[in-house]
Amino acid sequence: MSPKRDRNKWNLVENRLEIIIDPLYFCDRSTIPAQVNLVNMLVHYFNLLDPNLCSVQFYYPKYIEESFGLRRIFTEFDGSVTYIAKSSGGVDFFDDLPDVVRNIENFKPLIESNNDLLNIAIENKIPFILSNLGLSQKNKTRLKNDFNISVLDLESLQYTIESFLQGFFNYYKFDSMVYGIDAPDIAHAMSDILHRKLILLEDKVKKSDFSLDVLERMRSLIHNRYIDILVTIDKINFYKIQEQIFDIKNGVKENREPKFQGPVRYYLNYHLLLVWGYLDHVAWVLSDIFKFGYSPDKHEDQQRVGLNSLNKKKSEFFDKLKVSHPDLYTFVISEEFQKWLSVLSQLRHKNAHREMMSPGPLLQATEESQIPDEEIDAILYKDGPVIEKEISDRFPEIADNQKVLDRHHYRISKMEKILSHVAVVKEGILDPVARVKIDLGNIQKLTELLAESKI
Repeated sequence: MSPKRDRNKWNLVENRLEIIIDPLYFCDRSTIPAQVNLVNMLVHYFNLLDPNLCSVQFYYPKYIEESFGLRRIFTEFDGSVTYIAKSSGGVDFFDDLPDVVRNIENFKPLIESNNDLLNIAIENKIPFILSNLGLSQKNKTRLKNDFNISVLDLESLQYTIESFLQGFFNYYKFDSMVYGIDAPDIAHAMSDILHRKLILLEDKVKKSDFSLDVLERMRSLIHNRYIDILVTIDKINFYKIQEQIFDIKNGVKENREPKFQGPVRYYLNYHLLLVWGYLDHVAWVLSDIFKFGYSPDKHEDQQRVGLNSLNKKKSEFFDKLKVSHPDLYTFVISEEFQKWLSVLSQLRHKNAHREMMSPGPLLQATEESQIPDEEIDAILYKDGPVIEKEISDRFPEIADNQKVLDRHHYRISKMEKILSHVAVVKEGILDPVARVKIDLGNIQKLTELLAESKI
């Protein structure tokens, strides 16, 4: 369903990120540094901001801590940690556990506390839970689809917080305890492990007898293109977080008209261009540092250099790569990498040469979505006119335009949602936003192997 539209109120981005902390997550005293890093350091950072455009609020069900006899972990004085009361219950999310497990006495309190966490999140419309619930992917998907709630481990939660903060120009990184970072590229440059490894490779190149053109291609790859991919993914994540917060606050399930579809589309298209360019850029850097003898200024060489192993024109390039960097060669020619490259190429080429991707939800018409305009009007305006009479009398076209818009939203709300985002490739349909994580994984593996190049 779609949220009820209040024409007297604009829904802007949410500037408050709310998270429930499972007391069992930090019950081990060895986790104190992680607690301090997550809560206290973040609160200290917020206290130094001027202006402070957003906040992160942690909720802590202390009664669960007490029920397990744990030593005090968080207090109400721990920065932005707020005690939260037990919910009234109602959802038994773990009802699919085998009876043989559920009936074991030691498991019952754990199952109860897990269900309590979920019920607290549902009742208070809190989208994120830090916990070691150990949910299967099936249950994670079910939880997200049914309640707009995600259960995250510490690393995933920190990544979520960082992406959320970047949307408000805060470039905080949990693994880089440096304040005053005022640009996203600097934040990633200071915190990304692979970037630091690439800089070591760059230092080796600088000390060798490479031309200025080679040095510039290396610099641009490391300090511009690679970093921009990380920044762009953060932007996509930010708007997906905003969608989840909006949906849970407004009681929307399976949103057929995602509120931030426009920004997601914008950054996804840029992401595809950056990633494809990165692959081509890496190929030329490999040619440079291993002195394959190709020149990007020669048209015939432009056809010979690249990471598509199925292109016969590039066979010589791969022969040379196999000798110079066997591990990177093995990764690139793998079936998995080449299949990923094929899908990426279809998405990118369509974007660059024919039409920009608009990865909206895949919707299917239903009987309810196809009823006549007159029936829709009777449903929508049974309690009042389209707009105030004094306005419609003077400007009748406004009422007509509003009707068209209202009918459109009504029909969309009655359709069946198949996928949150959709793109069509020769292999079938896929979710290009969900694939961003796969894109990043392949980029990181390729980058790691590049950084290990011996020159």
